[in-house]
Amino acid sequence: MEAIVIEKGINLSYSIEPDIIVKSDSERVKQVVTILLDNAIDYTNDTGQIDISLTISKRHMMFFIKNSGKGIAKQDFPKILDGFYRTDPSRTQESGGFCLGLSIAKTIIDRLRWQDICHKRRK
Repeated sequence: MEAIVIEKGINLSYSIEPDIIVKSDSERVKQVVTILLDNAIDYTNDTGQIDISLTISKRHMMFFIKNSGKGIAKQDFPKILDGFYRTDPSRTQESGGFCLGLSIAKTIIDRLRWQDICHKRRK
């Protein structure tokens, strides 16, 4: 995804807490991160900003991606994780896809949530 970020002139910053260990299905975790980052890139204006952070609080990993796109209207929040839902119908032809990414990410997270154990590596 680095090539797309560079091509769009997006500034990518990150804050990742060191020594976090997540005992989980690494392929599914990568899939969720990829979906969320791809979505952030798609909805960030050219020369925009994406901020990523990863921290741990007690035994919960907190992963945030924030972008400088126009945002999501309050009335769209309840529907944004539904498959096929697009907040801006005009983007259908522009970006293609079926708007399943966030729905897939939510399903993966829901399935992994009960089994994941997060902790900090002891030095």
